[in-house]
Amino acid sequence: MTADFERDLRDVMVAQTSGAVAPADLAQSVRARFRRRRRNRRIAAAVAALAVAVAVPSGVRLASRPDAGRQQITAARPAPGAGPRGPSSPTSSPTPAPTSVPTPTDEAIRAAFLLAFTGNTPSAQALAAIEDGPSVAAARASLLAAHPALGSTLKVSVDSVVLTDGSHATVSFTLTYNDPSLPASEPGPGSDGGSMLSTSGKAIRTAAGWQVTRASYCSVVGLAGTQC
Repeated sequence: MTADFERDLRDVMVAQTSGAVAPADLAQSVRARFRRRRRNRRIAAAVAALAVAVAVPSGVRLASRPDAGRQQITAARPAPGAGPRGPSSPTSSPTPAPTSVPTPTDEAIRAAFLLAFTGNTPSAQALAAIEDGPSVAAARASLLAAHPALGSTLKVSVDSVVLTDGSHATVSFTLTYNDPSLPASEPGPGSDGGSMLSTSGKAIRTAAGWQVTRASYCSVVGLAGTQC
């Protein structure tokens, strides 16, 4: 403030140094001019600040530059890793894949087919797994006598069990065996030269529990030339 006043006073005095006498109110005139200049600067600063406040959009802030004593408009940056904000939504977790859990009924039917058709199942257990088992005892013995390799190589795997009602079911199963005395139906898995037969049969619920129907058992052994 003092420096500006002295500079204005000096300018005026220099301009008047041609021998003219300075007016008596010269100092007051200089002071008035300085006050007007300072007031105009304050008004200009206030107008500029108001214009910036109106023009700055949402999300933009003013950053001060202490070295220049002025303000600079900069866009506010989101925090690292923060994405665009949107309407919140409930967190959803991946739906687990459904798993098939065998029921007691399913397990009982599978067990009956395994006992009835596996070659090395003891005769009493195999016949207990077949409806009216004693009536097919002779046919089973004849099958194993005609094709002895079935006793050690005949295996069964149950592919599916479908209940048709509370006492009946349709079963898809696959037989694998290695017996040169039997014609090959399909090449079996592995490199042992075995055969594979995919077929289906019926299961029935009796007083003894779930069993392979007599007709289904006789149909399978009939493929090997044995009649019940």
